[in-house]
Amino acid sequence: MNGRCCNISPKISNGSSLVSEVRPVSHALPMSFVDEKMMLAFGSTLTNSEGDVINGRIEKIWKRAALLRGRVYRVPGGSIGREFTAVLAKEYELLASGVQKSEKPSMIGKLILQKDKKIRKSSDIKRLIKRRLKMWKDDLLEELIQEAEACDRKLPMGVTKMSDEEAILVFSRMVLQGKIREALRFITNRSESGGLLQPDDDAGKGKTVQEVLESKHPPQSEAVPEAFIVADLPTLVDVDVTESHIVKAAKHLSGGAGISALDASQWQVLLLKHGGASEELRSAMASLTMRLANTIGQWDDIRALKAKKLIALDKCPGIRPIGIGDVADRLCAKVMIDITGDDVQAECLADQLCSGIKAGIEGAIHAFSSMFDELSNDGWGLLLMDASNAFNSVNRAAAIWNSRILWSRSSRYIFNAYQGYAMLFIAGSKTYILSREGVTQGDPMAMLVYGIAILPLTKKLKNLEKWKQNWYADDSACLAKFKELKEWLELLILEGPKYGYFPEPEKSYLVVHPNLLDEAKLLFKDIQINIVTGHRFLGGYVGSSADCQDWVQKK
Repeated sequence: MNGRCCNISPKISNGSSLVSEVRPVSHALPMSFVDEKMMLAFGSTLTNSEGDVINGRIEKIWKRAALLRGRVYRVPGGSIGREFTAVLAKEYELLASGVQKSEKPSMIGKLILQKDKKIRKSSDIKRLIKRRLKMWKDDLLEELIQEAEACDRKLPMGVTKMSDEEAILVFSRMVLQGKIREALRFITNRSESGGLLQPDDDAGKGKTVQEVLESKHPPQSEAVPEAFIVADLPTLVDVDVTESHIVKAAKHLSGGAGISALDASQWQVLLLKHGGASEELRSAMASLTMRLANTIGQWDDIRALKAKKLIALDKCPGIRPIGIGDVADRLCAKVMIDITGDDVQAECLADQLCSGIKAGIEGAIHAFSSMFDELSNDGWGLLLMDASNAFNSVNRAAAIWNSRILWSRSSRYIFNAYQGYAMLFIAGSKTYILSREGVTQGDPMAMLVYGIAILPLTKKLKNLEKWKQNWYADDSACLAKFKELKEWLELLILEGPKYGYFPEPEKSYLVVHPNLLDEAKLLFKDIQINIVTGHRFLGGYVGSSADCQDWVQKK
């Protein structure tokens, strides 16, 4: 799509502060539309690749570590825990200062904490971790990865079906660890979910799970200039990140580990429970966040930080892909949202509820439910639209450009995060796929970036005289008389693809009054849409009392 026009990389100045060094590169061909936009906005073009070939010693070892299953010990307390935290802090400080790339800090958890099948006693585990820490400091990375691979091979393969007694133990352990939300999700979803799918499992229609996952991550599409907001570029303002920001974000970390194998609860302990070593780690993470927020760096420097673990859950039927980002990356993103997230809310207001506006979903449910009850008997309907693979299909270049205008304080962070193709390592597979378009699953900023990307479309469709519309990320809804609803739908089908929003009428629903079913079917006969008298709406329900009662009863 482009050649790189210039290279802006962080450079050490006076020991700690960062400046940008610009190295112009001549262009053999004229720049594309997207290249011109990125150069104007950031002084650099998108990498649009996974980066340089992985051929360095550390990069090769990192890739081998990324393929391990990630079964690791918890970080011990006491001196061993403080030593591990201090080593981790040093690695992230080197990354933040531009001295090294992100591969070493990304793989430290798997190389030092990898479980050994025959070592279970607390004292033996501490001795094992202490030995591996010394090997790490002596730069014996090849020996460490070989040991980790050997231990990983000896651990049980696959996931056995869990009995009720085992499920209760897992639930109790999660509650005692303070993982209340995860525990509730685990215990309530056991009977509804088919569990984790393996890459070679049959996904139906002659495709494997891996083939379906690959199809859900399309190549980068050609940018449509109309999707790029036309406005003066705001002045870029540096973001200041302190230890207090890291502490606040650390307390709200949750979720599993990405390819680094250190999950959120491990990171909370590392950041908060090891005294001076934790303080060093917090300082390093604050410096790293500032580097990503205030400078334009090389994609190769942060490629490992942005890599994700990709798993497939059985929807019974269908597949739900879940991306799990590195907790270190999620921490930086949460800090940026905490500092600059208000900017997105101010831009989106009620036009896009995924910005985090307080009680936005609750307000939408009550408002649209009340309006439907009042107007549905007069020929009004509620159209609930579904879009195809929405988050992976939204135009990435337009999203980056629009963030430069609408969310300027985070725009350099977003550019850094999406200038290259993130590597998605499929759980249970020895390969990876690339996130080339849209926003990447596992990125806490994905929802806000998507909202900014799609905001011009929502405003283009806004027409208070004809209809009332509601958007929560890719879930769009419109309340109007039948003829205006059809007009809105046709406009959405026409304009949506310019922004990477592809409506799927056959998976969408039109909610109407029971007395007007025949009239609605006649008017929408040329559009394959499901016409019903009630349906779920943003966690609530809109429609007839009988349908609502039936829905609640099933719940």
